[in-house]
Amino acid sequence: MAVIEPIRRAFAVLEALNRRRSTTLSLLAAETGLPRPTLVRLLQTLIELGYASRMSREAGYRLTDRVLTLAGGVRFIDHLVDAVADFEPGPERRLGILVDHLVDGSKEWRLAASVRGPHVLVTGHPFVDVWAGIRPKCVGLTKWPDVPRGVPWKEGMARALGADLDGLWPKLRNRVKTYADLEPELVGAVERLLDFLTSSA
Repeated sequence: MAVIEPIRRAFAVLEALNRRRSTTLSLLAAETGLPRPTLVRLLQTLIELGYASRMSREAGYRLTDRVLTLAGGVRFIDHLVDAVADFEPGPERRLGILVDHLVDGSKEWRLAASVRGPHVLVTGHPFVDVWAGIRPKCVGLTKWPDVPRGVPWKEGMARALGADLDGLWPKLRNRVKTYADLEPELVGAVERLLDFLTSSA
């Protein structure tokens, strides 16, 4: 089966950008083996589409939060059983996992129940995404906007707030100053994980 060369090159750039917080043009050229003019055109396209940004001449380029939307159909929870088996938990190798949208009867709840054991704790919160575990008052709201079914939650949230998806999470996260800025369900889940992973029993 023939490989479509421009697509292969674009993915080579995305993969190279994904290895570091930021990457210079020289490093990208060395890692991908692509000529600089080709790299520049690909980077300009990724920037135009919102998947990359140029930080500065010295720091180079980085991926944006928009790349997260590419994985919207693949979630870690769908691979939980395999991931736990690969980790090989044991008395000296405990595993704690925090899961979004862990509510009774949900798919997440059933998968979590299937891997729980003496050396594995799966806990979570009821929110569709950890972003919603931040109290909306931190950004001057009384409640988070409703996102219509079928719309990726983070995209819908950004749209409802009139914000760009790229950089929204750091802005929300930076509004959190104390535990009181987080919903108790999220705080409790994190505390359970910490207790499980740090206890001597």
